[in-house]
Amino acid sequence: MDELIKEIKENFLSLLDKDPYSLVSPCPYEIAWVAMIPHPNRPSEPMFGSCLNWVLNNQTEHEFWGNCNSGSEKPTLDCLTATLACIVALKKWNICSDVISKGLEFMDSSNAKKLLKEVEDHGCPRWFAIVFPRMVELAEEVLKIKILKDDQVRNILFKARKNIFETVLMKKGNEDLLLWHLEVLPSSSSHDFGINNIIKKDDIVKHLCEKGSLFNSPSATAKAFMATSNSKCLHYLQALVHKFSNNNHMTIGVPTTYPMDEDLIKLCIINHLQRLGLAEHFSIEIENILQQIYKNYDGKSYLKVGQLCWFLHNEEIKNHIETNCEYFSIMLLNLYKATDLAFQDEFELNEARNFSRKLLEKCISMEENGDHIFHNLLLY
Repeated sequence: MDELIKEIKENFLSLLDKDPYSLVSPCPYEIAWVAMIPHPNRPSEPMFGSCLNWVLNNQTEHEFWGNCNSGSEKPTLDCLTATLACIVALKKWNICSDVISKGLEFMDSSNAKKLLKEVEDHGCPRWFAIVFPRMVELAEEVLKIKILKDDQVRNILFKARKNIFETVLMKKGNEDLLLWHLEVLPSSSSHDFGINNIIKKDDIVKHLCEKGSLFNSPSATAKAFMATSNSKCLHYLQALVHKFSNNNHMTIGVPTTYPMDEDLIKLCIINHLQRLGLAEHFSIEIENILQQIYKNYDGKSYLKVGQLCWFLHNEEIKNHIETNCEYFSIMLLNLYKATDLAFQDEFELNEARNFSRKLLEKCISMEENGDHIFHNLLLY
Protein backbone atom coordinates (compact mmCIF):
# COMPACT_ATOMS: atom_id res chain seq x y z
CA MET A 1 0.00 0.00 0.00
CA ASP A 2 2.79 2.41 0.90
CA GLU A 3 4.57 1.67 -2.38
CA LEU A 4 1.36 2.30 -4.32
CA ILE A 5 0.80 5.64 -2.59
CA LYS A 6 4.42 6.58 -3.26
CA GLU A 7 4.04 5.78 -6.95
CA ILE A 8 0.79 7.75 -7.17
CA LYS A 9 2.42 10.70 -5.46
CA GLU A 10 5.36 10.73 -7.84
CA ASN A 11 3.16 10.57 -10.95
CA PHE A 12 0.61 12.98 -9.54
CA LEU A 13 3.12 15.62 -8.47
CA SER A 14 5.03 15.33 -11.72
CA LEU A 15 1.89 16.05 -13.73
CA LEU A 16 0.78 18.81 -11.37
CA ASP A 17 4.12 20.60 -11.64
CA LYS A 18 4.82 20.13 -15.35
CA ASP A 19 1.35 20.36 -16.87
CA PRO A 20 -1.73 20.86 -14.67
CA TYR A 21 -3.88 20.77 -17.83
CA SER A 22 -3.13 17.06 -18.18
CA LEU A 23 -5.29 16.49 -15.09
CA VAL A 24 -8.31 18.27 -16.58
CA SER A 25 -10.98 15.98 -18.00
CA PRO A 26 -11.53 16.25 -21.77
CA CYS A 27 -14.92 17.49 -22.94
CA PRO A 28 -16.36 15.44 -25.84
CA TYR A 29 -18.85 18.19 -26.71
CA GLU A 30 -16.08 20.75 -27.26
CA ILE A 31 -13.87 18.29 -29.13
CA ALA A 32 -16.72 17.34 -31.46
CA TRP A 33 -17.31 20.96 -32.43
CA VAL A 34 -13.64 21.49 -33.20
CA ALA A 35 -13.75 18.27 -35.25
CA MET A 36 -16.57 19.72 -37.38
CA ILE A 37 -14.39 22.52 -38.80
CA PRO A 38 -13.67 21.84 -42.49
CA HIS A 39 -10.20 22.29 -43.93
CA PRO A 40 -10.10 25.62 -45.82
CA ASN A 41 -8.37 24.08 -48.84
CA ARG A 42 -10.04 20.67 -48.69
CA PRO A 43 -13.61 21.28 -47.50
CA SER A 44 -14.47 17.58 -47.69
CA GLU A 45 -11.93 16.90 -44.91
CA PRO A 46 -11.74 18.09 -41.29
CA MET A 47 -9.14 20.70 -40.43
CA PHE A 48 -8.38 18.96 -37.14
CA GLY A 49 -8.42 15.26 -37.96
CA SER A 50 -6.89 14.41 -34.59
CA CYS A 51 -10.04 15.71 -32.87
CA LEU A 52 -12.19 13.54 -35.13
CA ASN A 53 -10.00 10.56 -34.22
CA TRP A 54 -10.52 11.35 -30.54
CA VAL A 55 -14.29 11.27 -31.06
CA LEU A 56 -13.97 7.99 -32.92
CA ASN A 57 -11.86 6.35 -30.22
CA ASN A 58 -13.53 7.60 -27.04
CA GLN A 59 -17.07 6.31 -27.13
CA THR A 60 -17.70 4.54 -23.82
CA GLU A 61 -18.63 0.89 -23.56
CA HIS A 62 -22.17 2.06 -22.77
CA GLU A 63 -22.32 3.75 -26.19
CA PHE A 64 -22.26 7.41 -25.12
CA TRP A 65 -19.59 10.10 -24.92
CA GLY A 66 -18.86 11.81 -21.62
CA ASN A 67 -18.42 11.04 -17.94
CA CYS A 68 -20.47 8.95 -15.56
CA ASN A 69 -21.87 10.12 -12.26
CA SER A 70 -19.41 9.72 -9.42
CA GLY A 71 -19.49 6.19 -8.04
CA SER A 72 -21.72 4.81 -10.78
CA GLU A 73 -21.78 3.95 -14.46
CA LYS A 74 -24.78 6.14 -15.15
CA PRO A 75 -24.27 9.02 -17.61
CA THR A 76 -24.68 12.66 -16.63
CA LEU A 77 -27.03 15.10 -18.34
CA ASP A 78 -24.25 16.60 -20.46
CA CYS A 79 -23.63 13.16 -21.99
CA LEU A 80 -26.80 13.70 -24.01
CA THR A 81 -25.49 16.87 -25.67
CA ALA A 82 -21.97 15.43 -26.01
CA THR A 83 -23.24 12.25 -27.66
CA LEU A 84 -25.32 14.18 -30.18
CA ALA A 85 -22.38 16.48 -30.96
CA CYS A 86 -20.11 13.47 -31.57
CA ILE A 87 -22.75 11.82 -33.78
CA VAL A 88 -23.06 15.00 -35.85
CA ALA A 89 -19.27 15.28 -36.20
CA LEU A 90 -18.91 11.68 -37.39
CA LYS A 91 -21.84 11.96 -39.78
CA LYS A 92 -20.52 15.23 -41.21
CA TRP A 93 -17.44 13.38 -42.43
CA ASN A 94 -19.37 10.19 -43.26
CA ILE A 95 -17.26 7.80 -41.22
CA CYS A 96 -17.96 4.92 -38.86
CA SER A 97 -21.67 4.35 -39.26
CA ASP A 98 -21.44 1.56 -36.66
CA VAL A 99 -20.20 4.01 -34.02
CA ILE A 100 -23.00 6.41 -34.95
CA SER A 101 -25.53 3.57 -34.63
CA LYS A 102 -24.28 2.78 -31.13
CA GLY A 103 -24.63 6.43 -30.17
CA LEU A 104 -28.19 6.45 -31.44
CA GLU A 105 -28.94 3.32 -29.42
CA PHE A 106 -27.82 5.17 -26.31
CA MET A 107 -30.07 8.14 -27.15
CA ASP A 108 -32.99 5.68 -27.25
CA SER A 109 -31.85 3.79 -24.14
CA SER A 110 -33.47 3.68 -20.71
CA ASN A 111 -30.58 5.70 -19.26
CA ALA A 112 -31.16 8.56 -21.71
CA LYS A 113 -34.91 8.44 -21.12
CA LYS A 114 -34.38 8.60 -17.35
CA LEU A 115 -32.23 11.72 -17.73
CA LEU A 116 -34.89 13.40 -19.86
CA LYS A 117 -37.59 12.31 -17.41
CA GLU A 118 -35.68 14.04 -14.60
CA VAL A 119 -35.59 17.20 -16.67
CA GLU A 120 -39.34 16.91 -17.27
CA ASP A 121 -40.09 16.33 -13.59
CA HIS A 122 -37.60 18.68 -11.90
CA GLY A 123 -37.15 21.49 -14.38
CA CYS A 124 -34.72 22.17 -17.20
CA PRO A 125 -31.30 23.78 -16.59
CA ARG A 126 -30.95 26.87 -18.76
CA TRP A 127 -27.83 25.62 -20.56
CA PHE A 128 -29.56 22.36 -21.42
CA ALA A 129 -32.66 24.14 -22.74
CA ILE A 130 -30.42 26.12 -25.10
CA VAL A 131 -27.97 23.43 -26.21
CA PHE A 132 -29.91 20.16 -26.35
CA PRO A 133 -32.77 21.16 -28.71
CA ARG A 134 -30.33 22.52 -31.27
CA MET A 135 -28.17 19.39 -31.10
CA VAL A 136 -31.33 17.33 -31.66
CA GLU A 137 -32.12 19.47 -34.71
CA LEU A 138 -28.61 19.14 -36.12
CA ALA A 139 -28.57 15.36 -35.63
CA GLU A 140 -31.99 15.01 -37.25
CA GLU A 141 -30.90 17.20 -40.17
CA VAL A 142 -27.79 15.16 -40.97
CA LEU A 143 -29.28 11.73 -40.25
CA LYS A 144 -32.75 12.36 -41.71
CA ILE A 145 -34.40 10.57 -38.81
CA LYS A 146 -36.27 11.58 -35.66
CA ILE A 147 -33.91 11.53 -32.67
CA LEU A 148 -36.14 12.74 -29.84
CA LYS A 149 -39.20 10.55 -30.16
CA ASP A 150 -41.01 11.54 -26.96
CA ASP A 151 -43.21 14.40 -28.18
CA GLN A 152 -44.06 15.55 -24.67
CA VAL A 153 -40.41 15.96 -23.66
CA ARG A 154 -39.66 17.48 -27.05
CA ASN A 155 -42.36 20.10 -26.62
CA ILE A 156 -41.21 20.97 -23.11
CA LEU A 157 -37.56 21.44 -24.13
CA PHE A 158 -38.23 23.31 -27.36
CA LYS A 159 -40.72 25.58 -25.59
CA ALA A 160 -38.15 26.28 -22.86
CA ARG A 161 -35.62 27.29 -25.50
CA LYS A 162 -38.15 29.50 -27.27
CA ASN A 163 -39.02 31.26 -24.02
CA ILE A 164 -35.35 31.89 -23.22
CA PHE A 165 -34.58 33.36 -26.64
CA GLU A 166 -37.70 35.50 -26.72
CA THR A 167 -37.01 36.80 -23.22
CA VAL A 168 -33.48 37.77 -24.23
CA LEU A 169 -34.63 39.51 -27.40
CA MET A 170 -37.35 41.45 -25.56
CA LYS A 171 -34.67 43.55 -23.85
CA LYS A 172 -32.61 45.68 -26.18
CA GLY A 173 -28.89 45.23 -25.73
CA ASN A 174 -29.19 41.64 -24.49
CA GLU A 175 -28.43 40.10 -27.88
CA ASP A 176 -24.78 39.67 -26.90
CA LEU A 177 -25.85 37.13 -24.26
CA LEU A 178 -26.69 34.74 -27.10
CA LEU A 179 -23.09 34.71 -28.29
CA TRP A 180 -22.12 32.59 -25.28
CA HIS A 181 -23.89 29.74 -27.09
CA LEU A 182 -23.04 30.76 -30.64
CA GLU A 183 -22.55 27.17 -31.82
CA VAL A 184 -26.16 26.27 -31.08
CA LEU A 185 -27.99 29.35 -32.24
CA PRO A 186 -30.64 28.25 -34.77
CA SER A 187 -29.78 28.80 -38.40
CA SER A 188 -33.08 27.90 -40.08
CA SER A 189 -35.54 30.76 -40.54
CA SER A 190 -38.36 28.45 -39.49
CA HIS A 191 -37.26 28.53 -35.89
CA ASP A 192 -34.61 31.23 -35.53
CA PHE A 193 -36.79 33.61 -33.43
CA GLY A 194 -35.25 36.51 -35.33
CA ILE A 195 -31.79 35.73 -33.98
CA ASN A 196 -30.00 35.72 -37.31
CA ASN A 197 -31.33 39.16 -38.10
CA ILE A 198 -29.53 40.39 -34.98
CA ILE A 199 -26.28 38.43 -34.64
CA LYS A 200 -23.88 39.65 -37.33
CA LYS A 201 -20.29 38.73 -38.16
CA ASP A 202 -19.14 42.06 -36.78
CA ASP A 203 -20.81 41.26 -33.47
CA ILE A 204 -18.91 37.99 -33.27
CA VAL A 205 -15.54 39.53 -34.12
CA LYS A 206 -16.12 42.38 -31.68
CA HIS A 207 -16.39 39.91 -28.79
CA LEU A 208 -13.28 37.88 -29.58
CA CYS A 209 -10.68 38.04 -26.86
CA GLU A 210 -7.09 39.08 -27.54
CA LYS A 211 -6.00 35.51 -28.26
CA GLY A 212 -8.91 34.86 -30.60
CA SER A 213 -11.38 32.87 -28.54
CA LEU A 214 -15.05 33.62 -28.03
CA PHE A 215 -15.45 33.60 -24.25
CA ASN A 216 -12.67 30.98 -23.93
CA SER A 217 -15.09 28.41 -25.36
CA PRO A 218 -13.67 25.95 -27.93
CA SER A 219 -17.14 25.14 -29.31
CA ALA A 220 -18.27 28.76 -29.64
CA THR A 221 -14.91 29.70 -31.16
CA ALA A 222 -15.14 26.81 -33.64
CA LYS A 223 -18.52 28.13 -34.78
CA ALA A 224 -17.17 31.69 -34.83
CA PHE A 225 -14.36 30.61 -37.16
CA MET A 226 -16.76 28.72 -39.44
CA ALA A 227 -18.95 31.83 -39.60
CA THR A 228 -16.25 34.48 -40.05
CA SER A 229 -12.99 32.75 -41.15
CA ASN A 230 -11.30 35.11 -38.70
CA SER A 231 -7.54 34.54 -38.44
CA LYS A 232 -7.48 35.18 -34.68
CA CYS A 233 -10.03 32.39 -34.18
CA LEU A 234 -7.89 30.09 -36.29
CA HIS A 235 -4.75 30.84 -34.28
CA TYR A 236 -6.61 30.14 -31.04
CA LEU A 237 -7.95 26.81 -32.33
CA GLN A 238 -4.54 25.76 -33.66
CA ALA A 239 -2.91 26.61 -30.33
CA LEU A 240 -5.67 24.77 -28.48
CA VAL A 241 -5.29 21.55 -30.48
CA HIS A 242 -1.49 21.73 -30.24
CA LYS A 243 -1.66 22.22 -26.46
CA PHE A 244 -3.75 19.09 -26.02
CA SER A 245 -1.89 16.81 -28.43
CA ASN A 246 0.75 14.23 -27.58
CA ASN A 247 4.13 13.67 -29.21
CA ASN A 248 2.43 11.76 -32.03
CA HIS A 249 0.22 14.79 -32.79
CA MET A 250 -2.85 12.94 -31.55
CA THR A 251 -5.41 14.94 -29.59
CA ILE A 252 -5.65 13.78 -25.98
CA GLY A 253 -8.67 15.87 -25.09
CA VAL A 254 -9.88 19.47 -25.12
CA PRO A 255 -11.37 20.90 -21.90
CA THR A 256 -14.61 22.82 -21.47
CA THR A 257 -12.80 26.16 -21.42
CA TYR A 258 -9.32 27.28 -22.43
CA PRO A 259 -7.21 28.89 -21.15
CA MET A 260 -7.73 28.10 -17.48
CA ASP A 261 -6.03 29.39 -14.34
CA GLU A 262 -3.41 26.74 -13.52
CA ASP A 263 -3.52 27.56 -9.81
CA LEU A 264 -7.28 27.05 -9.90
CA ILE A 265 -6.72 23.62 -11.47
CA LYS A 266 -4.42 22.74 -8.56
CA LEU A 267 -6.99 23.93 -6.02
CA CYS A 268 -9.67 21.82 -7.71
CA ILE A 269 -7.41 18.77 -7.53
CA ILE A 270 -6.87 19.37 -3.81
CA ASN A 271 -10.64 19.70 -3.38
CA HIS A 272 -11.17 16.37 -5.15
CA LEU A 273 -8.58 14.66 -2.94
CA GLN A 274 -10.35 15.94 0.17
CA ARG A 275 -13.78 14.89 -1.06
CA LEU A 276 -12.44 11.41 -1.86
CA GLY A 277 -11.01 11.11 1.66
CA LEU A 278 -7.42 10.84 0.39
CA ALA A 279 -6.08 14.16 1.65
CA GLU A 280 -4.33 12.58 4.64
CA HIS A 281 -1.97 10.75 2.29
CA PHE A 282 -1.03 14.03 0.57
CA SER A 283 -0.91 16.40 3.55
CA ILE A 284 2.68 17.59 2.93
CA GLU A 285 2.14 17.94 -0.82
CA ILE A 286 -1.12 19.85 -0.32
CA GLU A 287 0.55 22.21 2.15
CA ASN A 288 3.38 22.89 -0.29
CA ILE A 289 0.96 23.58 -3.15
CA LEU A 290 -1.12 25.96 -1.03
CA GLN A 291 1.98 27.83 0.10
CA GLN A 292 3.16 28.19 -3.50
CA ILE A 293 -0.23 29.45 -4.66
CA TYR A 294 -0.27 31.96 -1.82
CA LYS A 295 3.18 33.20 -2.85
CA ASN A 296 2.04 33.49 -6.46
CA TYR A 297 -0.78 35.83 -5.49
CA ASP A 298 0.63 37.61 -2.45
CA GLY A 299 1.51 41.20 -3.25
CA LYS A 300 0.75 40.71 -6.95
CA SER A 301 -2.69 39.84 -8.18
CA TYR A 302 -4.14 38.57 -4.89
CA LEU A 303 -7.91 38.77 -5.07
CA LYS A 304 -8.82 41.35 -2.45
CA VAL A 305 -12.34 42.04 -1.23
CA GLY A 306 -12.59 45.17 -3.38
CA GLN A 307 -11.75 43.17 -6.51
CA LEU A 308 -14.42 40.56 -5.76
CA CYS A 309 -17.07 43.23 -5.22
CA TRP A 310 -15.96 45.67 -7.91
CA PHE A 311 -19.33 45.65 -9.68
CA LEU A 312 -21.03 47.09 -6.58
CA HIS A 313 -19.32 50.40 -7.38
CA ASN A 314 -20.38 50.44 -11.03
CA GLU A 315 -24.01 51.49 -11.13
CA GLU A 316 -24.47 50.64 -14.83
CA ILE A 317 -23.26 47.05 -14.44
CA LYS A 318 -25.00 46.65 -11.10
CA ASN A 319 -28.30 47.76 -12.62
CA HIS A 320 -27.76 45.45 -15.60
CA ILE A 321 -27.31 42.46 -13.27
CA GLU A 322 -30.39 43.42 -11.27
CA THR A 323 -32.51 43.80 -14.41
CA ASN A 324 -31.29 40.54 -15.94
CA CYS A 325 -30.64 38.52 -12.80
CA GLU A 326 -31.95 35.28 -14.35
CA TYR A 327 -28.94 35.23 -16.69
CA PHE A 328 -26.48 35.71 -13.83
CA SER A 329 -28.02 33.17 -11.44
CA ILE A 330 -24.98 30.86 -11.42
CA MET A 331 -22.59 33.74 -10.78
CA LEU A 332 -24.85 35.05 -8.03
CA LEU A 333 -25.05 31.65 -6.37
CA ASN A 334 -21.26 31.28 -6.44
CA LEU A 335 -20.84 34.80 -5.07
CA TYR A 336 -23.29 34.03 -2.27
CA LYS A 337 -21.36 30.86 -1.39
CA ALA A 338 -18.05 32.78 -1.41
CA THR A 339 -19.34 35.25 1.17
CA ASP A 340 -19.51 32.43 3.71
CA LEU A 341 -15.80 33.18 4.23
CA ALA A 342 -16.37 36.85 5.16
CA PHE A 343 -14.78 38.16 8.33
CA GLN A 344 -16.44 40.55 10.75
CA ASP A 345 -15.17 43.84 9.30
CA GLU A 346 -15.46 42.96 5.62
CA PHE A 347 -18.46 45.18 4.98
CA GLU A 348 -18.23 44.92 1.19
CA LEU A 349 -18.59 41.14 1.34
CA ASN A 350 -21.66 41.55 3.52
CA GLU A 351 -23.04 43.97 0.94
CA ALA A 352 -22.28 41.44 -1.81
CA ARG A 353 -23.99 38.71 0.20
CA ASN A 354 -27.15 40.79 0.65
CA PHE A 355 -27.09 41.78 -3.04
CA SER A 356 -26.70 38.20 -4.31
CA ARG A 357 -29.26 36.82 -1.85
CA LYS A 358 -31.85 39.40 -2.89
CA LEU A 359 -31.43 38.60 -6.57
CA LEU A 360 -31.42 34.83 -6.00
CA GLU A 361 -34.72 35.20 -4.18
CA LYS A 362 -35.98 37.26 -7.12
CA CYS A 363 -34.92 34.48 -9.53
CA ILE A 364 -36.83 31.95 -7.47
CA SER A 365 -39.95 34.11 -7.34
CA MET A 366 -39.94 34.46 -11.16
CA GLU A 367 -41.08 30.84 -11.55
CA GLU A 368 -44.23 29.15 -10.33
CA ASN A 369 -42.08 26.53 -8.58
CA GLY A 370 -39.00 28.17 -7.18
CA ASP A 371 -37.54 24.92 -5.87
CA HIS A 372 -36.97 23.86 -9.48
CA ILE A 373 -34.88 26.92 -10.25
CA PHE A 374 -32.75 26.45 -7.16
CA HIS A 375 -32.36 22.76 -8.02
CA ASN A 376 -31.22 23.76 -11.51
CA LEU A 377 -28.66 26.17 -10.07
CA LEU A 378 -27.16 23.38 -8.01
CA LEU A 379 -26.71 21.24 -11.12
CA TYR A 380 -23.93 23.55 -12.36
